[in-house]
Amino acid sequence: MRVFLENVPERYAFYLKNGKKLLNVEQLAKELKGMEHDVFYHHVTNERNDFHNWVRDIVLDLELAEKIMNAKTPEDARRVVDERVKFIKASIRPVRKITAAKPVKPKKK
Repeated sequence: MRVFLENVPERYAFYLKNGKKLLNVEQLAKELKGMEHDVFYHHVTNERNDFHNWVRDIVLDLELAEKIMNAKTPEDARRVVDERVKFIKASIRPVRKITAAKPVKPKKK
């Protein structure tokens, strides 16, 4: 799940109508917060949803893609993306650092 928050390769960046480049869904959430309606509706029309396509095909987060498909305003999309990011972050468990392996004592008979 952590992979959904990582940057996509540069060649798969999402370029907004206003020229801003997005490499991950956290950047998408940030941009949606102050996104002008004309920018949002350039990417979301009755015929297509560029955010859905990028999240589905590039980020590979099918759950978020399904939810963002139904977002019809920048506010709805921001809420959906924010909720997903929070859920993913809450689901990530910290990785314990392995120091040195302790020798195994042979069992006595």
